[in-house]
Amino acid sequence: MKYKSIRYFLAAIQLLICLSQGIAQPFSIPANSKHAEAVKNGGIYVIMNDKESTEAQKYIKDIQNIWKASKIEFITYKELGNYTQQGNYFLSFWAGETNYNMPGGGGTTSVTGVKHGLSIWTFRDSYLKSNKFKSFTEKDYIFWLDRYSEVLANIPLCVSKKLFSSQLETYKMDFSGNGLIYNWGEGIFLNYIKYLQNSFNTTVPALPSPQKLKKDTLYIPAIATVDYGIGMKPKQEPVTAEMLKEYRFPYKIISLDELNAKLLKEGRDFNYLAFYIGAVEVLNSKNAGVLYSSRNFKQKSSTDVQKHFEWLNEAVEGK
Repeated sequence: MKYKSIRYFLAAIQLLICLSQGIAQPFSIPANSKHAEAVKNGGIYVIMNDKESTEAQKYIKDIQNIWKASKIEFITYKELGNYTQQGNYFLSFWAGETNYNMPGGGGTTSVTGVKHGLSIWTFRDSYLKSNKFKSFTEKDYIFWLDRYSEVLANIPLCVSKKLFSSQLETYKMDFSGNGLIYNWGEGIFLNYIKYLQNSFNTTVPALPSPQKLKKDTLYIPAIATVDYGIGMKPKQEPVTAEMLKEYRFPYKIISLDELNAKLLKEGRDFNYLAFYIGAVEVLNSKNAGVLYSSRNFKQKSSTDVQKHFEWLNEAVEGK
């Protein structure tokens, strides 16, 4: 009985971690919204840890080459206190606490983790009107940014246990991810910048339906991460033929390094699978348009990789 209870306890932890992370699905700002107009007219601040580093300078150049939706300026987290005015918008890694109650032992236990995203956000008016912003400090953005901010567009990130347990670590890294973000890399990051920019671009070419994948090859990262295991560590599963047995259209499994290299080659136009916690999307390499989203197709999430390929097959078949 003792071991059975432990199994239930561990299963509950795993389920709740998955749910807490799975809530944050990709979303964009409606192109005609007041926020989109404000960004186009006023610009956006990209926040980094050390904008003078060699690595940061490379990312700055890459982002400048892609971002055409508005003016853009690069600042550091330590400078953020100088920009706490109404109408300022930011693009950065974002981390916020996620709290939930875990049943067990005749009661509930409060568990806290950190949800992460590559996000566009602004400060909430209610906090800007309070006195708290008279002395906005480094401690504020590390521990309270999620309470001060309104996230307007978000790419949810599957992160290591180190990041899941700490907001501080999130703000120490620049866009390389420091090896702490799974299914990540320079090419993937830069395509996500296009994805977020699409929020402000009303002239994004219309994308074909998922049925285009009947003939076009779908590139799939060799490692799937749609779940969190025990101990808040992402469950990385090799993508296997067994998982894909219900997907009956052309595909090619490639390593994450190959996918990033392919995305960095100019002019390449192909479609690839993006894994999130509980969800997947098919993205276009050229303009980051979304051909397929499991959340839109089924209105629910799943941590079963094979189930995602079954759903995708249905979408391509036009069901």
